[in-house]
Amino acid sequence: MLARTLLLALAILTPHALSQDKDKDKVKDKDKPAKAEAFVFPLKVGTVWTYRVAENIYFLKVAKLETVGKQECARLEMQMNGKDVSFEHLAAGRVGKDQDQEGTPAILRYSFEGKEATPAIPVLLLPADKKAWKVKCKLADKDLEGTFIKSEEDVKVPAGTYKKAVKVTAKNLKVNGVDLSISYWFVSGVGMVKQEAEMAGSKVVIELERIELPK
Repeated sequence: MLARTLLLALAILTPHALSQDKDKDKVKDKDKPAKAEAFVFPLKVGTVWTYRVAENIYFLKVAKLETVGKQECARLEMQMNGKDVSFEHLAAGRVGKDQDQEGTPAILRYSFEGKEATPAIPVLLLPADKKAWKVKCKLADKDLEGTFIKSEEDVKVPAGTYKKAVKVTAKNLKVNGVDLSISYWFVSGVGMVKQEAEMAGSKVVIELERIELPK
């Protein structure tokens, strides 16, 4: 059960439908589709990441585009030892209504293994000046709550050395009341290059081996 919970926690830690005002030809600025930011998260169909976890290798592939609720998302499928392990849905959009940092461009996670996140989880806020955000949601019947802090840090993984990677850390995170410490390192044009998580004395380190971008 602990291993499964930790896997879920790792997965938890990727544009909403437009709402119109009385003038139907006008849309509030915060509800407009997010414009391209300097940071690029590759979510094109055919993108494949190869990650190492201890002695194990797993693959994460953008298999296709699917709609979750009213949002078109990239479906990311995880495969290990030739078998499908799990899948999730990510999309670039804006933080939802009544959430911390509402309207901020972000990479959001909309579902995990067919369970929709309510609300969608901001994995990474894209504007450089957005350094922290609070998350409170439910995913796969699990409650997730905590504060995420963004910084910059050089990181070295099998895929290479990346200068000034975007590091996102949550040390006060709780998954169904269980404490979790987790950090991610993101690189523009590459996505996640490293992840560290610790729960109930168990620690998992994930590192990028390579990325294959579709032609």
